[in-house]
Amino acid sequence: MISLYAIDKEFHYRLNKYSVSLIHEYAQYWAPIASHVFSWSLFPDLCISDPMLRPMDGRNWLARDVPGFRWVGMVLGRQELVREIILAMEEAGHQLGNLVQMEEMLCKFWSIMEIPQTVLRTAFVRDKDIWTNADIETFTRFLVKLDMRFSDPVRGNGTCALSHLLLGQRSLQPLHGLLTGRIKASVDYIAGLVIRTYNMDRLDVLTVDWLDDPDDTGVDEREWGLNEKEGWSQDGKSMPSCLDLVVAEGVWRKLHLQERLLDFVLETGRGKGAVRGKKERAEAMEAFDARFGIFDQRKLEVESANDVDERGEGDEMSVDGSEDGNEDDSESGRYGKMRD
Repeated sequence: MISLYAIDKEFHYRLNKYSVSLIHEYAQYWAPIASHVFSWSLFPDLCISDPMLRPMDGRNWLARDVPGFRWVGMVLGRQELVREIILAMEEAGHQLGNLVQMEEMLCKFWSIMEIPQTVLRTAFVRDKDIWTNADIETFTRFLVKLDMRFSDPVRGNGTCALSHLLLGQRSLQPLHGLLTGRIKASVDYIAGLVIRTYNMDRLDVLTVDWLDDPDDTGVDEREWGLNEKEGWSQDGKSMPSCLDLVVAEGVWRKLHLQERLLDFVLETGRGKGAVRGKKERAEAMEAFDARFGIFDQRKLEVESANDVDERGEGDEMSVDGSEDGNEDDSESGRYGKMRD
């Protein structure tokens, strides 16, 4: 499209004349979800002045803003990145349910990650027309699957704490890099993310004393904890992460998603949980207990109580036997039974 715009005069003129409709329809055709979530009106720095010099709001001396090719490139690039994240999760064996809904949710979450103010983030999440209950449920499913991915004993990159760290960045690019293997989860790279994301008072600098040393980490002191500060500035107030806001919103709406966590873990189909009723959930839990060697404490207590009762009955029988005149061979009989 850019090459045709550069070499063809007629196409160049037509695109300038109908720039808004043509570019918008082009973006909607190739990236229907991303172009809707990342609307060009939200990115004035990616817009250009109207080539036909149409006025803005009746002001003849000022041309209006229209979407440019840079906005189209941004939309297409973000759609590809989000879909590669979903594909990487699916290839790792973690079913994400409705993939269209998952893609839309990740785009919405990315839009929150770019907002450096708590008030705007909160207003965005609490708007039920933007973040529906289904979106919050989809996010919870993705978070559970992401924890499973990072804690996998074979293909994992670390612990579940990586999910909170990567979803607390300013974009999904670090998460995409780790899931696709383009970025290695080295100690230096993760340490840099941790220092730039969390305030230094939340880090255990006594155990890991090199975290607050800029020479060892390569992170300047002016960048410490900026992702959790208003405006991403040193003087900004503390700002909660996007992940915490979405989770808190699910609690505030009383969605009771904690009751679905096991369903998300055991999901194998497209949005259909492998575990449904109470009976199936109980059977699944017993299967997990048997597989990982975890026993129900109540069963152990019942078994120990039964053993005590059996021992009591045995002692009564031995006493009765001794009274009947079997005192001489009681010791030998008792030890003989133990050897048998």
